[in-house]
Amino acid sequence: MINKDLEYIKRHYSERFAKLCRELFPTILEHPGLLKEVITENFDNTSTLYEDLVKSKSTFAKYVYTVSGIKPKEVAVDLENMKKSPYELFDKAGYILYPECKTAEDICKFQKYYACKEELCTFLFPEIRLINCRVWFAVKKDIDNIKRENFKIPNKEDEYSRSVISIQFSKSVNSMLSIKNRYNHGNDDLHPIENPDSTFDNNLDNIIPGLTASFYREFDIKNCNSFNEDDMLPSTYRKANDGKYYKEIAGLWGWSYCENNKVIMPSSDVIEYDKFDHLVFDYFVLNLKKKTFDTIDLHDSFPNSIGKIDKISIYFDDDHNKIIKIKPLSNANKEDIILVLDKGNHLISYINNNVKEIGDNFLSHNRTLKYIELKNVKTIGNEFLKYNLDIEKFDMPKLKSMGKNYFVVNKFMKKNMQEFISEQNVLNKK
Repeated sequence: MINKDLEYIKRHYSERFAKLCRELFPTILEHPGLLKEVITENFDNTSTLYEDLVKSKSTFAKYVYTVSGIKPKEVAVDLENMKKSPYELFDKAGYILYPECKTAEDICKFQKYYACKEELCTFLFPEIRLINCRVWFAVKKDIDNIKRENFKIPNKEDEYSRSVISIQFSKSVNSMLSIKNRYNHGNDDLHPIENPDSTFDNNLDNIIPGLTASFYREFDIKNCNSFNEDDMLPSTYRKANDGKYYKEIAGLWGWSYCENNKVIMPSSDVIEYDKFDHLVFDYFVLNLKKKTFDTIDLHDSFPNSIGKIDKISIYFDDDHNKIIKIKPLSNANKEDIILVLDKGNHLISYINNNVKEIGDNFLSHNRTLKYIELKNVKTIGNEFLKYNLDIEKFDMPKLKSMGKNYFVVNKFMKKNMQEFISEQNVLNKK
């Protein structure tokens, strides 16, 4: 049975993000609806949210646990137990604690305790698990007498479930603990249970008081409950007044043009554009109904290069890039203008073989354009693609003159452009 919160997150965010949430928040998943509420109220759904959060998942986990209000159950402190070793305490609790797993073979020798098709994910890629986690196993002393068939209605806290546990700490500054039981998520024939990664509420003291301090001391586990929220996501994310993080496509003068047709004002208030009427990309808003461009950079000549629009068509290529085909409003036989946006709505290609002159500041704040084709352009103004980083190719065979400050950041392209113009001037003199 799929947890409803995870099912929602998988459908509205991504499968990989749902798996990350399952890994990090088993305790929160014990409270139906809570994880869905926390995620949707704090994170806009962006194209790379999983990739961006998994890099700092420890801080992400600390943040979510903090805003969720969920805390581990308090257990009475046992000073005498805290002085004992984890091996002694597990023995006192009826377990044999085995040494830390250092190799894939160390992990896989415990696979024999798990029913077919119910093995932990840990057994699938043990080498990868050891890169990211420190892993221990503890097995009940009377394991041979504990049979799964004796538990017709499985429960993650039943005797069979707890008879073999895997204790896993993430390898990070803020170590995250997961205690995994003998059941697993899969195989409906074996009546799977929800959240088997949260046995004993992921609290070692629930096994026996004093075990947490003993375990941390014996195995040098670093645990820090503090976190820097600013380290959770790259600087391309901005937190708005509504408390939610949004991913920038481009930022300009305190404005953030974001994925999912959102624009954050300098006041940090959010403007949300209807996806059927508008398209936000780079630092532009394309009004699909009025067929006009809005931008705070009124000096950028990009909209002027397109001119008046007759028709706009949008479709996707095999790489999930967004193709915008613009038919100019003119009686003359003009070609369609083509804009290509990547999955994050960054402009990566521009084809316009109608325009002959490009004004100042053309896409001067764009950083992502990779290809530009202007086959009939003859003159280009100042600050052409001034801050662009990624351009790889241009096609402007009739270009005769350029203004100042073009390709200021992309030195390679600036050199190529200088050489190209010089060659064109030599050819024109001949």
